[in-house]
Amino acid sequence: MSSFSILNYLIFRLIISQFLASTVYFQQRQLLGEELFGLNINDLQNLENRLVISLKGVRMQKEQLLKDEIQELNKKGSLVHRENIELHKKVTLIQEANQELRKKVNELASSSTHIRNQTPFGISNGYDLNESISLQLIQPMTKTNPTPERDVTLGYTFLSKRSLIILPWTM
Repeated sequence: MSSFSILNYLIFRLIISQFLASTVYFQQRQLLGEELFGLNINDLQNLENRLVISLKGVRMQKEQLLKDEIQELNKKGSLVHRENIELHKKVTLIQEANQELRKKVNELASSSTHIRNQTPFGISNGYDLNESISLQLIQPMTKTNPTPERDVTLGYTFLSKRSLIILPWTM
């Protein structure tokens, strides 16, 4: 083949490509509803059929995308539901364990109350044994007569609902 025939072939291909590009551009403009002048009834009917077919393709693609998204959301919903069931089981187990611990605490509290209410050898001091006791260190009482420094006075305070008792100790 000569270079002249190759050049003619390339020019021919270029002209066909330009013609096809302009035809596609013109058809696209027509599909958009522009440049409809000069079209007869058959051309308009063909254009309408192409639009209907294109619209069906768009709707089918849209429906497929929505179906895929719905399936994905259903999968996620199923996973969340399974996680919810597992968490509910864990919460139930924790609640049961808490109930058992409360029973044990109540049993220990009732048994320790029973033990505290029993005084050894039947001796009672007249105070409520279930009452809380608070012990505090107090400052030694000052005396007017000086004493040697090795003589230290200590004491504690016994608080109850009925009275305040201060007992000093001398060392």
